[in-house]
Amino acid sequence: MNIINLVINDKPISAPEGTNVFQAALDNNIYIPGLCYHPKLSQFGGCRLCYVEVTERKRTSHRFACAHPVSEGMIVKVDTPRVIRYRKSVMEYLLAHHELSCPTCDKSGECGLQNITYEMNLAPGRFRTVRMHQPVIRDNPVLELNRNRCILCGRCVSACKEIEGNSAIDFQNRGFKTVIGTAFDRPLECSFCGGCVAVCPTGAWQDRTLGFRGRPWEFASTPTICPYCSVGCTVVVNTKTDDVRRIVSNDRLGINEGNLCVKGRFGHEFIHSPERLKTPLIRKNGELYPA
Repeated sequence: MNIINLVINDKPISAPEGTNVFQAALDNNIYIPGLCYHPKLSQFGGCRLCYVEVTERKRTSHRFACAHPVSEGMIVKVDTPRVIRYRKSVMEYLLAHHELSCPTCDKSGECGLQNITYEMNLAPGRFRTVRMHQPVIRDNPVLELNRNRCILCGRCVSACKEIEGNSAIDFQNRGFKTVIGTAFDRPLECSFCGGCVAVCPTGAWQDRTLGFRGRPWEFASTPTICPYCSVGCTVVVNTKTDDVRRIVSNDRLGINEGNLCVKGRFGHEFIHSPERLKTPLIRKNGELYPA
């Protein structure tokens, strides 16, 4: 494999041939904002936030880092005045269409859109607010879709298709009417792995088992092994006051690389069930007694 040498923000780095600029920067601890890129998924280039200045073959142009491959001698600048102005304009547009329900959103505190808004110190935007008023879809016990929070980054669509192999969801309609949904708006028919929740950067997809049971910064996180089957997937248990509130995953831990099944991600409510046995029982004359 050929190694490409380039410079990002005056820092000489190297990356394997075929790597995109975003991943090369990520591997070398250089921050480029982005909401649609995910290392496990194909490049989509939908959020337009990874806009950078690129000089290669003595020509300077502006590209999207997640969709542009590195080349020998390339010079990349990620924070020029023009680049920053462009990103702020994109963020203003996203916020003009986004449901600003941060006080009650379970994603608050780990929301990519919220974090970038804070980093950019954005004032009220210039664009007229045109927000959707779509009903929240709760057609199953574990997943919830709030289209009013969706920024159409495409992560959930790619995760469902490329990782789980289901293609249960996709883009619907065109233009301002574009939404994420199922074919003909039928109830969701998938394996309910929760991959859409794991990759969603804004809280459009939510874990219904969590709802108002704690904020991300209140949780203690404990990596462990899922007990359900012999695969041995790594899960991260989030607890609050010694109660298990949710199960999440970490892409950098375990053989499963952050992928879980419905039992591993959502099958934890039995832990605090009042019907769970707390002491060994012995049967006498057809009745169970504490041993």
